[in-house]
Amino acid sequence: MVASSCFFNKKILKREDINPENIVAVSLVGQQIGAIPVDRNGNVLRENTLIWADSRSVEQARKLVKKIGGYEAFYRIHGLGHTIETLSICKVMWLMENEPEIYKETYKFLQAKDFILLRSLAEEGVAGIKDSSFNLVKFYEDLITVGIKDFIFIIGTEALMLPAIMAGAKGCVSGLANVFPEINVECYNLAKEKRYEEATVKQLEIIKARKAMHLAPTIPACYEILKLRGINVEYPKMPFMKLTGEQLELIKSKLASLGLL
Repeated sequence: MVASSCFFNKKILKREDINPENIVAVSLVGQQIGAIPVDRNGNVLRENTLIWADSRSVEQARKLVKKIGGYEAFYRIHGLGHTIETLSICKVMWLMENEPEIYKETYKFLQAKDFILLRSLAEEGVAGIKDSSFNLVKFYEDLITVGIKDFIFIIGTEALMLPAIMAGAKGCVSGLANVFPEINVECYNLAKEKRYEEATVKQLEIIKARKAMHLAPTIPACYEILKLRGINVEYPKMPFMKLTGEQLELIKSKLASLGLL
């Protein structure tokens, strides 16, 4: 994939209607919900990796949904409309059941773009990455793995904003900021000013607020919270479902108790 990216980028730059001097940056986007098993040295353990569209884990998906209590219960927890057998967790379950020797050797499961970036492109001019693993240890390991002074790291969750910025992250992509941007901005500014005790207070407020938001599927919850704040954003489109009255009251009560409404 690295070789292909380099080949086509060079080919594109040879076009007469493209001036390389006008290119400010190149962004790499890639597939999600894959499952690339790697060992502790970052070596891929399977010749043919399970990409996002791989749907061999139908049986594992059925087991997962049944254990949770049916599709609606699964949706209420997961909150996304992906075909279930394509989710990374089902691919991991398939490997565990069908290729246990590979599963036992696996240190981490990566997405395609993560593997490419951390092993190759950092030395080819890639400016940075966003880490949405929700794993602070992995974030620190990535800092060590890349080891390039000016490489930009952005944390992909407000839950780890303060420790990530203290470790060198330049910013945070926050889901909670969709409904409560104020406390995110306050925490970020305090952290950048190295007022860590005050930032810790804000970080804990963020944790409480995001916990309230996650009392129901995230995207429909965001719509309802914005309405509670006086911002009419109508309703989420299918396959997302509106919150039940019980879910809405639960979120409303919790946010009110936190002084956010």
